[in-house]
Order: sequence, then structure tokens, then C-alpha cells
Amino acid sequence: MPVAFWRRGVLLGANAAFLASFGSAAALTPVLAFTAACMLAILAVAHQPRLAAAALIALVLLFALLRGYFPFWEPPRAVTTIGMSYVLFRTLQVVLNLRDDVLRPEDVPPAKLALFLTSFLTLGAGPIQWYEEFASQLARSERLRLGDVDPRAVFGRAVGGFAKLIVLAPLVSAAYDEAVRASWPTGCCIGISAALFLLWIYVNFSGYMDVVIGLGRVFGFDLPENFDRPDRTTSFLDLWSRWHITLSRTFLTYMFNPLVATMLRRRWVSGPIAAGAASYLVVFTLVGWWHGPDVRFALMGFLFGVAAVVNKLSQAARQRWPILKFRSPFGPTISGGIALGACAIAAVPSWPLFQSVGEAVAAFRSPYDAAIAFLVACGAGCLARVLGQLGDAVAGAALRGTTWRAATSPVVLGLIAALLSSVALARSVDLPAIAYYQRF
Repeated sequence: MPVAFWRRGVLLGANAAFLASFGSAAALTPVLAFTAACMLAILAVAHQPRLAAAALIALVLLFALLRGYFPFWEPPRAVTTIGMSYVLFRTLQVVLNLRDDVLRPEDVPPAKLALFLTSFLTLGAGPIQWYEEFASQLARSERLRLGDVDPRAVFGRAVGGFAKLIVLAPLVSAAYDEAVRASWPTGCCIGISAALFLLWIYVNFSGYMDVVIGLGRVFGFDLPENFDRPDRTTSFLDLWSRWHITLSRTFLTYMFNPLVATMLRRRWVSGPIAAGAASYLVVFTLVGWWHGPDVRFALMGFLFGVAAVVNKLSQAARQRWPILKFRSPFGPTISGGIALGACAIAAVPSWPLFQSVGEAVAAFRSPYDAAIAFLVACGAGCLARVLGQLGDAVAGAALRGTTWRAATSPVVLGLIAALLSSVALARSVDLPAIAYYQRF
């Protein structure tokens, strides 16, 4: 369409249709009301920046109430809160940039805000795109022509995502179910199940990201990457720079860094190491709790924080004592495997089959079983790294062949994408991992 007004109308209609697919207007009332509150807060701060702190506190309290974080209130089961936390993250960024004069009132007109907060590409499960990126890409999309779209980039990314969701995810899910019911020793059973559960989450989540990133390119939006080969990680902290990247960026920018600075300025702790350790425990616990109003998720986040603290202390120890800086060709594989294993075990409390923290803890039966589970999960992580390296070698050889280039032509990729998307619709693929972890 040659007119920008109608292009924005198409995007707004797509946002409305996407929201409507999650239920009736009554069921979506919390999401619509919260989004309206966020827009009003942004417009108020645009005209009066001093209201930023009060607006954010009010929005966080409203979010917690609607999501059911308060013990005295439980939201009705008939309502949905899809995308609410991502709307809050985007609002946080805009409000703080208005307060700091990074954005001006004329930069946030209501129509553009509505498109940004309810974008169907990022509403369901991210990625968390910042307003400046969205605004520049929106302006560019209004000059886009069909010939400017690279079909190979669009269809290739979507095909990879659908293959993960439709082909690989069910296989991993079935393997996880079998491992949970297996008659192996408890430690081995939990370790293998934990590794498969983490793989299931990754396949679903990254597959969804591949689909929306590919689809975004049709509309002229280059969405930020949310995963960067987690199997290439070399430490637990490096893993979190590769996993749900936009969430890590948001918590790092708006919570971790200010918390460390506050602790050091007010001398709540002695030294940057102590401030970093305390901040890791607080921030990761909140990251876990953000996944759902359940103590199990908070415990998962706390365990992530413990792993981050251990990682940071080991880095500090190697810097202080050079004798610990031993090098080995297998070092990155082992350290990366340990990081993946620690993440898998920390996520055990969030398994769908557990209804309480007590059930999750009781599943380990003994410290010995917990240690065996950790070692098995770390071994699976090392295997993932080795398989990833082999996969890169095979892919590199294939890319140099003419057969591969023919098989990945735009026409072939487009036909495969159409087939897989029709299969997804026919099977009513509900993205089980996304539905479980990103119910909001």
C-alpha cells in the first residue's frame, strides 16, 4: 500500500486479530485495561517527567494484582493475561527514556504507541524490542516495497522455526515423558529428564522466535535476536547472554546495574564482588518469579542466582590465583556442559508435573541422588556442545554444495513454509512450552 496511514492500519488490525485469537473481549479485559493504563502513564510522563517513578510503581502494582501475585486475590480462570509482562517491559523503557530526555513528547504519539505496545510480532513471547528500534523500523517499513523483501531470509527462518515446533519439539517432549517414567536410578532419571526438559523449552521458544523474526521481515521489521547458540556457552553467565537475550538485557539495564550501583554507593555491602553476588541472587530470583506467581518459579530463579554467584566467584578466584588458570582443549566443552547442566537442574522445580516446591525437592530423595542428577545433566550439556560443533561442520560442508543452494531456493523454501504452516494450523499447535512459561 502506498499510503503510510493504511499500512499502519494493517498492522493495527493484525495486532487486534492476534489478541482476539486468545479469547473474547471479556476474557481479554485485563490485557486491554493494562495496555490502556500503560499508554496513559506514558502520555502523562511525556508531559510531566516527574511522574515517572509514581507511574511505574502504580503499573507494577496493577500488573501484580492482575497476574495474581497478591495472596488476597486470584484472577478468574476465564480471563487471559497474554503479553501483559511484555507490555510492562516496553512501557518501562519508554517511561525512563522520557524521564531522562532520551525521548521527547512528540516522539510518542498515541497511534505509534498503540502499535508498539500491542505488536503481534512481539506480544506473545517477545522478543523485547526497544521503542527507538521499533520507531525507526516502522518508518522504514512505510517505504518498503515487495521487491525489497528477501524471500530466502523470510522463508528460511520460518521453515527452521516450524521444523523445531512441529517435528523436533514433539520428539523431545515424548523423550522427556519416557525419561520421567523410566525405572532408572533416581539421579540418572532426573538428570536426563532435566536435560530433555531444557531442550524442550529451547526448541519451542527458539522455534517461535524463528517464525516471528522471519514473519517480521515481510513487514520490514528486524526483530532482535533472542537466542545465540546456547550450546556454544562457556559459562553460566555466558549462557544468560545467549538465552532470552532481550530479557537479560532488560533486567541488566534496569535492575542489575542500578542495584549494584546503589549497594556500593550506600555501602550496604563491602566491595563490588559482594554487591554483584547479592544482586545476582535478587535479580535472578525475580527473573524466575516473573515466569509465574508461584513459589516454584521463584525457587528456580534463586537457583539460577546461586549458579551465577558460583560462576562469578570462580572467575574472581582465577584472576586472584594464577595457578587456577589452567588451559585445556576440552575446557570450553566441560565448562559449557556444566553451565547447561546447572541451568537444567535449576529448572527442575518448574516442571509441570510438580504442584509445589515440596514435591520438587522430594523428587531428588537424597543429596547423593541430587549430585548424580547434576553430573548426568552436565554430561548431557557436554554432549550438546559436541553435537553442536559436529552440526556446524556438516552445515558448513553442505553450504558449499550446489545441491544445498538449490534446496534452499526461495521457491522451495516458500513451499515448505506454506506446508509446515498449514500443518501447524491443522494440528492446532499451541506451543506447549510457550503456553506453560509465557502464559501471560
